Order: sequence, then structure tokens, then C-alpha cells
Amino acid sequence: MDSLKIIKQNCNKYLLARKKFLEFAESPQSKGLLVGNDNIIGSRIGEFIAWQLLKEEGRKPEINPQNNTKDYDITCGDGKKITVKLISVENKIGRTTRIGNEWDEFILILLNKKYKISSIGKITKKEFEVVIKNSKGRSKNPYVSRTMLNKNGLFRIAKAEIYEKNLSLYL
Repeated sequence: MDSLKIIKQNCNKYLLARKKFLEFAESPQSKGLLVGNDNIIGSRIGEFIAWQLLKEEGRKPEINPQNNTKDYDITCGDGKKITVKLISVENKIGRTTRIGNEWDEFILILLNKKYKISSIGKITKKEFEVVIKNSKGRSKNPYVSRTMLNKNGLFRIAKAEIYEKNLSLYL
């Protein structure tokens, strides 16, 4: 079995186990003692999904081994810095941290209730900045939210790439 297939299988096993854990954690049996969150889904699995997409494009991606770098997660062979954010259904408010400044492309991944990829958006910094500049009241460093991929969201306004088909290839 090839290594990418093994990685995908383990990601899916983790997501299924996490779903079961969270269902238990939210049940009366857990007595409210299992609260909090971690960022394994966003950091590790999100970056792996983005890495696959970029590799498929022939971009020679490398995941940044320094997990304390704020603004970007992946560098590509062309020198571009990619920031990756993943929002799952666990995120009740549908948003995460603010987007940083030091990046060239931004990839946003949404997971559905079954912990499967529902959509992936990819936007360049130039496309992003044009929308921000031409929109009243938008912050230069907005919170990343799932609404960015909605029909009137930032990615669609920018006419950025949005992937909604064949996403099971990545997870």
C-alpha cells in the first residue's frame, strides 16, 4: 500500500475516533469533564489536504516544520508561502483565527458533519486584497470563517478557485 493511502486512512480513523469522542464528551456520561479543543485537525490534517492539492498541481509543496510560524504553513518550489485554515463542524461559530500578513496564497478547507471535505477554496493574496480594498467595512486581517466560501463570500467575490467535487481524493 502506498504511503499516501496509509496517511489518508489514518486521518480518517482519527476523524472517526474524534467524532465518537466528541459525541461522548457532550453526553451526560462525561459529566462536563471533557471540554476544550486541540488543533490536530486544522494544523496536521488541513495542511496534509492542502499539500496534496498543491502537489497535484506540480507545485513541490513542503509543510513548514516550524509549527510556531504564524502566517504560513507550506512553502512551494516557486517560493510561494501558503497559509492553510480548516474549519470543521466542531467549530460552532464557524470562524477561527485572523488571517496573518506573510503569505502569498490562502487555502480554506471546510469539513462537513461526517468529517468529509465539503469544499476547498484557494485565493491569492492579490485577489484577497482587491476584495478587501473594494469592500466597505472588511478588515485587512479578518477572522477566517466558513462564510468566506458561501455564495456571497470573499472567495466567490474574488472569483478565486473553489473545489467542491472529487474531494474524497484528499481524505
